[in-house]
Amino acid sequence: MGTSDNARQLSSYTQFLKTWPDGPHKDIALARQNELIDIRDTWTRIHNSDDERELERFIAQFGWSEFGAQATDRLVSIRREKNLPSDKSLVTLAADDMARLLDGAVLTFPGSGATISFFSSLMPSYRISLGKDFLTRQFNQSFAAEGVFRAEFTADDRQPKFDGLGGIVKSKVDSTGSLFLVQMFGTEKTSRDIDNKDRKYATFQIIRDAFGYVCIGTNWQSILSREEPKKVVERCTIRRQ
Repeated sequence: MGTSDNARQLSSYTQFLKTWPDGPHKDIALARQNELIDIRDTWTRIHNSDDERELERFIAQFGWSEFGAQATDRLVSIRREKNLPSDKSLVTLAADDMARLLDGAVLTFPGSGATISFFSSLMPSYRISLGKDFLTRQFNQSFAAEGVFRAEFTADDRQPKFDGLGGIVKSKVDSTGSLFLVQMFGTEKTSRDIDNKDRKYATFQIIRDAFGYVCIGTNWQSILSREEPKKVVERCTIRRQ
């Protein structure tokens, strides 16, 4: 994973203060620099904490930040391990809700600049069949049709979009959904063809909290391989097209 959003912002303010140490915006830049340092240092101290109240305080104060997204993910994970019910302000989206929310929407990751556009109406029937069969084998369970999408991915304006398949799988434990995205080349005839090429992919869940949405997924640059994809937690926005 590359440089964090917090680190990039902190570097920008540090460079600003070095370049214009007596500039008219010095006090504002210094206050912002100190806030970013406080957020970073606080999260470094508590990132492995199991104290729910401590995590709640951090989210209440810094929930808008990238570390606030990570704290939200940790708090949800702790409560799920304890089988505690989620409150209305902090829930992992159910598979059906995720399908309704994403269909015809654009999912954007402000930190990395990545976007995904979803179009269920543009998904040909043969691709739906390929996707269901592929996901059934990947997850060793029947693939419920909560959502099957044609998806367009882009990391930033410098990289071309590539086409893919998106499908939502319902958890065996509860109703929460996981979105599986896999790059498609348009030449696949059977779901087995998907196994035979390296391709970009991602899987993630979406949490709704008081500040919007948090996406928990694999490293965006991961390639299907023997390596375990790294977990990435970041804020995301969902906009209807």
